[in-house]
Order: sequence, then structure tokens, then C-alpha cells
Amino acid sequence: MTLIDPARAPSIAVVGGGIAGMSAACALVDQGARVLVFDKGRGPGGRTSTRRRDDLRFDHGAQYFTARDERFERAVARWVDAGVASPWRGRIGQVTNPGVIEEKPSARVRYVGVPGMNAVVRHLASSLGSRGEVRFGVRVTAAVLVEGRWLLKGDRNADLGTFDALIVALPAPQAAVVLNDAPGLFEQALAIPMLPCWSVMASFDRRLPVESDGIFVNMESGTGDAQLSWVARDSSKPQRPPGEAWVLHGSPGWSEANIERDPREVAEALLVAFFRAVGISAETPSTLDAHRWRFANAEPRTSEGCLFDRQRLLAACGDWANGGRVEGAYLSGVQAAECMISEMLRRAQEQPTSSRPWPR
Repeated sequence: MTLIDPARAPSIAVVGGGIAGMSAACALVDQGARVLVFDKGRGPGGRTSTRRRDDLRFDHGAQYFTARDERFERAVARWVDAGVASPWRGRIGQVTNPGVIEEKPSARVRYVGVPGMNAVVRHLASSLGSRGEVRFGVRVTAAVLVEGRWLLKGDRNADLGTFDALIVALPAPQAAVVLNDAPGLFEQALAIPMLPCWSVMASFDRRLPVESDGIFVNMESGTGDAQLSWVARDSSKPQRPPGEAWVLHGSPGWSEANIERDPREVAEALLVAFFRAVGISAETPSTLDAHRWRFANAEPRTSEGCLFDRQRLLAACGDWANGGRVEGAYLSGVQAAECMISEMLRRAQEQPTSSRPWPR
């Protein structure tokens, strides 16, 4: 049952097609709004993207997700039932000294998208129905408030449409650019620091002699070994193609110090660090690539869950606004949608006879 009268449904733009943006879009559509999602990428995922190389898949962004909040637990259960998520039973370890991998048990179930991490966002996008639409390959460069409605601009000042409300689901520094016409939210988003992450994707002709499938690398920076933060045998995840595929994440500090470095040099440097961390002899990879995430790790400075400007009908959401992790991004998007719907209903109740599709 929707809360908004379909005959008076507002039009809402969502900028960003990752977990936060898609969860917001789904929550809005469920309540009767008309939603258009813009994303600059070629397909769904955001930082839950999956890269294909030959016959292999690499989850080069978010590696897995866990569920703590009851609302997110219910969402994960739905995704499992829909066949787009599954528990990852891989062996997880940690390295604090080079070559010494210790077991790192956890009572929480780790889930992954299947057959790739982007499957969850793809599923959310497909569930929007007739009231929702997603446009990939579209970059929103500005949002201007014109007579109470949001006019979005794209590359080359292209007019992307006018909307009754706007939700920006981008990393905080990128969100700040779009939020320039809302000083309060602009300043809040700009104040959220985010660190980069270099992600290396390597495949091998044979299985490497490493027992663990996912490894937290926690070597002290004073030893000069703090190049990595995490490595994972992606091919150990459910419904992945056969082969030996690894993802290596650079540590935040190392990634920031090497942010403008040539991707090939980064890939080779982190591959050397990987072999040393897990204590095996170097092997020549079949494929080797690197991807730079400029805004990967947030240092959350707000526990509000999202940023919301009631007067302008503007919200900003993402993992950076809700403690990080995939769960935080999902719940941040839902909260942004709930704030928007609540304000719209309040206005509709105050002005029930408005001649506009819905009262501003």
C-alpha cells in the first residue's frame, strides 16, 4: 500500500546508482513516488561493482556485507530468496606479521552478491517497476533550485530535467559539488573526509598455496609493510567461474600517498606486497589490472544516517553518513527516502486542495 496518491505523485531525482541510491529509489517507489535515477557508470553497482576479465569476475569494490540491523537483515533475506545474494563460507584470516596467517573467526555471516557483488544493485534497479527508471552513463554536474523545483544539469550544461525533490547518493566530496545550491548540506558534505583505495585484480594459472580465502592485513606501518589492508580469493565466492582470481586492496594511507601513480606500477607494487604478506614465492599473474577508487573509505562525522534539507526537499545519503559498510549505505538511502516521504505527506495534509500535483 502506497502513502502517496498516484494521481498527485511527485517526481524525485536520485543521483547515484549504488546501494544507497537504489535503496532510496526503491523506498520512494514503494510509497508511490515517480523516481528517475542518474548514474555516471556504465551499469549498476557503484562501489559494489564487479569487473569482468576474460572468464573471471572480480569484486573490486565492496568485498562482502554483514547484517546487524533488523531492517537490513530482512532485506538480505529477500535478496537470498531472490537468488542475488548468498553466504560466503570462505576461510577468513589475518596477517600481523609477514608470512603468518592467523584464523579470524566471526559469528556474523558474510554475504556476497551472486554471481557478482553488483547483482544486488542490479536486482534493486529491476524492481523499480513502471514508476522508476535508471539512466546509466549520465553524469549530473549541478543541481539548481528554480522556483521551488530542482533543475539538474549534466556534461556540457545539458538539461537533465526538473524535479520536485532530489536525493544525492554520492561519496561526500562528489555530493558536495552537486549540493552547491544548498549551503547547509554543501558545508556538511564537504566536511566529511574520504580516503582512496587502490584495488588490484590478479588472476593465476593455478591455485596459489594460500589456505585462507579472505585476509585482513594489519601489519604495522612502522615496518614499511602497510601497503595492503585486505586480500581475497574472489574465485572462492559462490557462483563464481572456476579459476584463481584475487583482489588486493591497498591501505588507505598507502593509496592516498600513491593516488596519482601509474596503475600498472600500483598493481605490481601491491602484488609484491601480497606475496610477502601471505608468505609465498612470487608467481607471474595471467592478468593484472588496477582500479583507483578516489573516495572509498569515510571517516564518518555524522550519525544522523543522512543529511536532509526539509525546506528545499533535498537529501544526501551514503555509507559516509551512516558508519560505513554496505549496510550503512542501504539504511542511509532508506532513511533519506523516509525523510522525503514524511515531509511530502506533511505538506499534502496542510494543503489538501492544492492545484499542483502535490503541494510545495
